[in-house]
Amino acid sequence: SLKVLVVQEPPDVKQLNVEGFDLVLTWQEKHLCELGPRAELFVPATPWLIPAEWPSFHNSKKNGLGFLRGGKRRTAGHRLRHEVWEARDRLSAAMQEEVPLDFMEGGGVSREE
Repeated sequence: SLKVLVVQEPPDVKQLNVEGFDLVLTWQEKHLCELGPRAELFVPATPWLIPAEWPSFHNSKKNGLGFLRGGKRRTAGHRLRHEVWEARDRLSAAMQEEVPLDFMEGGGVSREE
């Protein structure tokens, strides 16, 4: 059997033990450098739509900037999202409504929900 690990979380969220895996699909440079042929580049952030579906949404999409912030503050990225969230009114005023902003607050959903 082949044991495969798919890495999605950044290292400051979770340090993974890669020992015992035959293949590690990862985007982390440390894994790619240290594991040699056992590691393959894998980027988990991909579009949910296949290219054939893109035209059906082309005319219904509006220009704008969307921003989602969760409740976590553990990592530098989490804290940066909160800083951007706090600056949303200043950002909106600076854009002078040329680019509509859609800020959404998330978080607070348990793993059971």
